[in-house]
Amino acid sequence: MDPTAVQLLGAKATAALVIVYFLNWLKKSKWFPWVTYTSGRINHLIAVLLTAVGTIGIHASFNHDTHTLVISGLYWNSIGSGLWAWCQQYVLTKVGYHALQSKMAAEPDIAAKAEAKNKP
Repeated sequence: MDPTAVQLLGAKATAALVIVYFLNWLKKSKWFPWVTYTSGRINHLIAVLLTAVGTIGIHASFNHDTHTLVISGLYWNSIGSGLWAWCQQYVLTKVGYHALQSKMAAEPDIAAKAEAKNKP
């Protein structure tokens, strides 16, 4: 197998698992009460946005002195390949999520514990 392909797959798998762990952290966090183990659509939207940010390569920078927002990385030839890479990253994130959910299913009250921890 091509070493570059192995490195790319390793990077994508790592990014997918980081996104999954971050989403699970959000679910347990008191700072984001609307993100829970039972908020499926919000969780899905967050996963889609995080995979986009981590994959497409669009960069934004804001200059406070001139009040200017510069967005770079938007080229026609990179949009199609970026969308394909986004799709790949999203699929890997879903696979990682389901793999970790099967681990969490082995401890059935983990969601209930997290929900109880977030209640005042």
